[in-house]
Amino acid sequence: MDAHKLHGDAKLIESPLFEVCLDTGKLSKPLRITLCSRQVGHGKAGEISFEAARGRGYVQLKCQGQLSSEVSFYISVGNGNEKKYTRGPAQHNFSKSRVGRLPKGNDEWNFFSMTNPESETLVITMEIASCMEIGPLRLGCS
Repeated sequence: MDAHKLHGDAKLIESPLFEVCLDTGKLSKPLRITLCSRQVGHGKAGEISFEAARGRGYVQLKCQGQLSSEVSFYISVGNGNEKKYTRGPAQHNFSKSRVGRLPKGNDEWNFFSMTNPESETLVITMEIASCMEIGPLRLGCS
């Protein structure tokens, strides 16, 4: 991800859509990873932007379609050169909410501190597994 997007008044950054296959490739659902800035201040007066939050925010997994199964996922954030910081697993049922993230208290990241200063990039990795299936899900169904 281009870390330049974390500066200024940006409050949400979305990845391109990608497909996740369930049921041995028979069912494919579009997902995307979103980065959301943390709110600074309280109520309506609170600012929401990565700059105001000093790079702090959340990584979310958003389902663009109907997905009835529960998934488990890990999130890793790093700069591409050094060790990534991994958290999870988190379990989420997309039939109840289209957006899943790590449990409160373990969900906030400092994206500025994990940005590669030379390339101005940030690497977000999400490992997704179905709680209904054995083994990981496959990305990029045909």
